[in-house]
Amino acid sequence: MAVLADVVLQPAFPAAEFDREKKLALDGLGQQANNPNAVANRVSFMLAFGLEHPYGRSPAGLPATVGSITREDLSRFHQAQWKPGSSALVFVGDVTLAEATALAKQHFGAWSGGAAPAVTIPPPQPVGPGKIYLIDRQNAAQTVIAHVLPAPPRASPEYAAVTLADAVYGGGGFGTRLNLNLREDKGYSYGVFSNASLLRQSGTIIASGGVQTDKTKESAAEFVTELKNLAGAKPITETELTAARLTKIRGYAQQFESLNRVSGQVINLWALGMPMMELQREPESLLGASLAAVNAAASKYAAPAGTTLLLVGDRSKIEAGLKDLNAGEVVILDVEGRRVK
Repeated sequence: MAVLADVVLQPAFPAAEFDREKKLALDGLGQQANNPNAVANRVSFMLAFGLEHPYGRSPAGLPATVGSITREDLSRFHQAQWKPGSSALVFVGDVTLAEATALAKQHFGAWSGGAAPAVTIPPPQPVGPGKIYLIDRQNAAQTVIAHVLPAPPRASPEYAAVTLADAVYGGGGFGTRLNLNLREDKGYSYGVFSNASLLRQSGTIIASGGVQTDKTKESAAEFVTELKNLAGAKPITETELTAARLTKIRGYAQQFESLNRVSGQVINLWALGMPMMELQREPESLLGASLAAVNAAASKYAAPAGTTLLLVGDRSKIEAGLKDLNAGEVVILDVEGRRVK
């Protein structure tokens, strides 16, 4: 606690350490640019929310933004943002509330300064839904395909229904529609899964996976088909919902297997502005979501017109096939999500 308090209250930002960390960050971004999965993940959020939207900006930054940061920027950020009124201390372990409170008062009792300025998150500004975006990675071993869907914020009453719909679609482990189709039935991929990121003000579901380059067109067609099925062409069945519900509820216990996982859950709820009672309510909400509610959420957020298809692969080998799909205009982007003219 003494070391933590010193770091929080009196950071030094030594020039040599700053330069070293900045170089490491830039090296990491360079490695990401050559990793199709990393590129697809980064650009998917840009397409979902907008290149300049807070949720669209990569947490790791971009070479231009990281390259321009100075040591003084860190100091100014600390002075403006690190405030006791917008901070939390989380203890998980063999410690009582009385002991934790005493430690907090001892090391942070003199910390003053109110709260950081409130941050306004604007509505999402999706980048051209209904199009196919392509990022060229010459000689890529495979094509990474990502389907980007809108989703509600974490506090939405639809949370449980969206979570379960996603669990049937691709976020429920091995036996999901996407994975069973592209891996088990077609053999185009080692695995295709989806992930729901439900944030404080908005959200997105991103389904992605690597596929054989020579089966890119066929794989993209299956992504489109599965989305249409989820949106209503093939409604979720009671059997699928039961399996998804069991997967989510049984897996929930894994989030309490270590102290780090427990603290992570608490921190996440605090950052989202959610009450801690959500830790108890999560299984109840998943049990209470009806089949009709889950299909309604699926139909609402999987509507193809509001979604975006992104591919990262060898353009010379896959572009013609994508045009043949007639699933939208093919737009070429660079690894930072900017349109290539």
